[in-house]
Amino acid sequence: MLKTAYEGLRETLSTDDIPMPVNHDSRHDVNSDKLFRNLDCAVIRYLHDSIEATGSHLAPYDTVRGLFQEGGELYPGSAFREKTHTQIAIRNLDCIKGIFRLPDSSVGI
Repeated sequence: MLKTAYEGLRETLSTDDIPMPVNHDSRHDVNSDKLFRNLDCAVIRYLHDSIEATGSHLAPYDTVRGLFQEGGELYPGSAFREKTHTQIAIRNLDCIKGIFRLPDSSVGI
């Protein structure tokens, strides 16, 4: 799905003579981890806009989750990275049932 959405976005922007967004590194990121994911965001938005515009039988995603491997190797030869993490983007705010904040003392701050 995402590859097809990427191709559709590329074609649409090309027709309108608009440059494709790009993922790019933070100025201070020595690991070249593409921390600014403008292209990825645009592709996911295009996918959902297309689903809505075409009246597709596909339901839009309420949430989008991604695993990001970032940072240097945790130890030599490791596939684990220092800053690997999961991000969750909530597209449908009805999915949020509550919010909480941990006390600073419980997270070692």
